[in-house]
Amino acid sequence: MIIKKFIPRIIKHSNKVKITFSIFFVLILYFNFFQPSSFELMKNLHIQVILLLIILTIFTLIIRALRWKYMIRLLGYEIRLKNSIQLYAVGIYYGSISPAKL
Repeated sequence: MIIKKFIPRIIKHSNKVKITFSIFFVLILYFNFFQPSSFELMKNLHIQVILLLIILTIFTLIIRALRWKYMIRLLGYEIRLKNSIQLYAVGIYYGSISPAKL
């Protein structure tokens, strides 16, 4: 019940939140990331390694979203895999930017 109440609100405001946080993190990356040591590390990476890491990341995201889909089904709710992936990705995103303990 609670999930059904909040999903429309999350979807309604998701673009505004995405844009705001994206701009915020681009600014952080711009001021902290562009250092000579970072560029030296990126020069040594091979494209095959980068592609493998991207594929593995997407695969683990899908597997974990499937796990959430099945747990939500046990609660009596049915959601599509696409929604499960989106909600899981949003949860990871907010979890990575929020403090671990309040």
